[in-house]
Amino acid sequence: MLKKFNQNKHSPGKSQKQSEKKVEPNQSLGSSNSTLLPSDNSKNKAEEYISKVREKIDKLVDEYATGNISRKQFKELYGHYQREIKTISDYVVRDPKEWENAATDGKSILIRKQYSAKAEAFAIYDNASGMPIYGLGKFRMDPALLVPMLSSYRSATREVFGGGIQIMQMEGGIWLSFINGKFTTLIALITNEPSSQQQDFLGELHEVFERANKKVLEAPQIKKEDLLFPHELFVEK
Repeated sequence: MLKKFNQNKHSPGKSQKQSEKKVEPNQSLGSSNSTLLPSDNSKNKAEEYISKVREKIDKLVDEYATGNISRKQFKELYGHYQREIKTISDYVVRDPKEWENAATDGKSILIRKQYSAKAEAFAIYDNASGMPIYGLGKFRMDPALLVPMLSSYRSATREVFGGGIQIMQMEGGIWLSFINGKFTTLIALITNEPSSQQQDFLGELHEVFERANKKVLEAPQIKKEDLLFPHELFVEK
């Protein structure tokens, strides 16, 4: 009589258990050394994080090139990202498991806010008389300095720039923006250096002011109570 295949003195159940090999969840078939060590896993995560930071740097460059952020914002954010990459890279060499201590995800938002430009005050001067016709907000400087600065700006505009928007940095880190229109000149006090897009916006804002108030500004005597001031919507309170 033929015997059953693989039948022996031991019970079938026991023989089957001895012949089976248990495969660990993280172990590939045919390899006994494929499981990542904790340090290797931490290193991979750190490198992935660094790659994301480099992507942020690429986007930052594009933002500055298109005028979305100012030079100050670019410098501060670029320095922040580079420091973060260096610190994490140092952790990977010394102790990969601790690299997350150097991660500062979310801090860039605070940097953007800290160095964003906000309008604190506006002043509008009549081009014909040089007299102020409107003021909004509080200028953190002697108002008497604005008149000679305005005169210098107008001279420089005629001789060098031929019009447009000019900005200058003052003591205390504040900035002044001069926008020359057909009837009036706008001076804006800004907390930080404005981006090129923000400068363009100020130019558009002043153009809206002059177009909306054309009849009032063309009159022999300007009546402030008849003027519309869209600037009120954009002063930091």
